[in-house]
Amino acid sequence: MTDDRVDAAVVGYTVRLAHELGLRVVAEGVEDAEVYRALRDTGCDAIQGNFISAALPADEVGAFVAKKPETARP
Repeated sequence: MTDDRVDAAVVGYTVRLAHELGLRVVAEGVEDAEVYRALRDTGCDAIQGNFISAALPADEVGAFVAKKPETARP
């Protein structure tokens, strides 16, 4: 979405539609800061992907969120 204005438009419209329907939007597969910022600026509610953390075993998630609350929610 950061390299293609059509992709950016589709993401933006999708986020707005979801919000109009009362839904929260979670973006998956966020790999870098540029995409993270673009999604945050578009109004995406949450993200997941390697930019935040590689996949974790379930028993490590709580400690990760407690340690890095600023990255748990964009």
